[in-house]
Order: sequence, then C-alpha cells, then structure tokens
Amino acid sequence: MKVAVVTGASTGLGKAIAVYFASKGFAVSITARSGDALQKTKAECVAAGIKENAVVITVGDLTQASTAEAVIKNTVDKLGSIDVLINNAGYLQFGALSTATVEDFDKQFNLNVRSLHQITRLAIPHLIASKGNIVNVSSAGSMMPVPGCAFYCMSKVALDMYTKSLALELAQKGVRVNSINPGLVMTDFSVAAGLATQENKAERYDQLAATNPLGRAATPEEIAKTIYFLASSSSAFTTGTLMVSDGGRLLGSAPALWNQAKKD
Repeated sequence: MKVAVVTGASTGLGKAIAVYFASKGFAVSITARSGDALQKTKAECVAAGIKENAVVITVGDLTQASTAEAVIKNTVDKLGSIDVLINNAGYLQFGALSTATVEDFDKQFNLNVRSLHQITRLAIPHLIASKGNIVNVSSAGSMMPVPGCAFYCMSKVALDMYTKSLALELAQKGVRVNSINPGLVMTDFSVAAGLATQENKAERYDQLAATNPLGRAATPEEIAKTIYFLASSSSAFTTGTLMVSDGGRLLGSAPALWNQAKKD
C-alpha cells in the first residue's frame, strides 16, 4: 500500500485530499493542530475504504521542528514508507501591505515557506527510496496581485520557485516535484483569513466566483483530484510544473462583468 503524507488535513482542502487518496487505496498520514478535527478526517478516510491502522495522526504546529520530525517518524514507523508528500498547510495574512508589520511578514512566511521546507527536507530521503513525489499547494495568487493578500501572494511566489528548484535538484534521483495553483476553492479558508464570516460565506463566495470565467468556485474534491493526477503515474513525465486550476481567473475577469461595466 502506498503512503501519502498530507499536511493541514483537519478541514477543507487538506481533508478532501486525504479522503480522496484514501479512496484510491493509499494509507494516509495526516497532520494539523486540531486533534479532534483530524479524528473526523480519519473517520472519513476509513469510510472511503481503508482500515483504521492505515491512517496515522500527528497533532502539532508545523512551524515547530519537533512536529515536522514527529510527522515523518510516525509515518515511517507505522506505515513503513513515504510515497507522496502533499504540502497543503497554509495561512493567509489579510491586510494592507502599507500597514503590515514585520511580525505579519514572519508569520506568513514561517508557515507557507519555512515550515514547508522543514518537513520536506526530512521526507526527501524516504521519497528517494520510494521514487516518490511531492505536490505543493500554491495559489493562482502567485501569478497575480490580490488586494489585501500581498504577503500571501509573495509567499506563494517563493513556493513556486521552491517547487521548480527542488524538481531540478531531485530529478536524477527519480523524485518528481510539482505544484497545484488553485484559484477560489469553496472552503473555510476565507473565513479563517477574515475575508468572510460563517454567516455571509456563501454570499461572499458567490461574489468572488462571479469574477471567474467559469462563474463558480472549485470544490475541494476537484482540486484533490488534480493533486492525485500530479502524484500518480498518469503524470510520470511531469516535474517542476505549476498546474493552475483557477476557473480561468488568470485569463481576466468574466466577460459578463465587462459587458455589465460597459452598460453601467
């Protein structure tokens, strides 16, 4: 049984990734700060078709070296190997760049970049042994400025270059490294970032989704399936790629909005 490590797996996209990989027969090692939420993810993974002992939980803050070490050790000790590392854990520091503090910057980059390297470097020897691969969860925001999200977008630009650099470095060792760069995804990520509340989340997502040419947000399951493709043998000749899945947002705003603006 192949093994996937999924960070930030307690809710939203991370949970969807873990459950989808479980449905494909992977054992999964999941980590996040909330143990109760991880237990719910585990239950869904088991419901998707794998046994309870094929799900390993590590609770902790990935910005701490001890957590990264525990995730890798628990995975290898209990599941035997690592075939896929999915770096999904992330954070959005929302606010104006002109008033943001150095502490805001550090918090954003510590989780989105520094902690990602911290766990990745520990997983690399095991991925070389299994000829496995890495999928980093970046963002379409690395390719366009998003109001109020400057530090977040900057961190994802750094992650994109990390993906390409590591892909080049590990290619001859048989390890592929790719990124998924989603646009708007229907999760509570925006609520955690302060962009919406639980009460107005649906309305806010409708407003944001209207800017996409496809006219909607992605479901977590849609992004999870794309990540699975990048991690599978179906993309065996793909490395160093930034796969955009954004509903066409990078093409520009939906034509209907432009037509409405002309009328106004």
